[in-house]
Amino acid sequence: MTIESMNRNITIIALAWISFSCTGITVTNSVVPNILNIKGHDFEGIILTAGYIMPQPSDTIINRFTPTREEIEFLEKIIEDSIKYLNRDRLNQDNSNPVIDENLHKYFRQYVGFLDANGNKIIFVNMLWNRWSLRDRFKGFADPREGLHDGFVQVFDGGSRYWQIKVNITLKVIAEFSVNGNG
Repeated sequence: MTIESMNRNITIIALAWISFSCTGITVTNSVVPNILNIKGHDFEGIILTAGYIMPQPSDTIINRFTPTREEIEFLEKIIEDSIKYLNRDRLNQDNSNPVIDENLHKYFRQYVGFLDANGNKIIFVNMLWNRWSLRDRFKGFADPREGLHDGFVQVFDGGSRYWQIKVNITLKVIAEFSVNGNG
């Protein structure tokens, strides 16, 4: 075996190992300062870094941190495993609003990391409906998708098209789950 064929075999093995060990989640820089784009197999969103200034600071936020790809992957698994139970009451999910646990992959995510008073890492996820149809427009629903990558979007009402969840990734528990009202 020549050195060239050995190097080629090593390269093939390394590439195979990398492709099988990767999670499929990519994080890239955004054109907007302090925002990272994130895309997984069945979700898309942005990470608002620790340097991103939130429009309405909360009293519970002691400090901010930038969630990592691994932390987002962990958080997404917790949400996926818990959402059916959390959503068992189907609050604000009627004929015109989607059922959250059946449409989880149809929401654009905005991730904000912060530390609570006990030093626990909390990731707040703002879930925004990302599947607007012509029928939705005829019903009068606004389509806010143009600005989703530009920064934090705060929506009042809108039913289950907009919901939020906080996951304490230090304690590995859901800290809060809320669905917007129908207004």
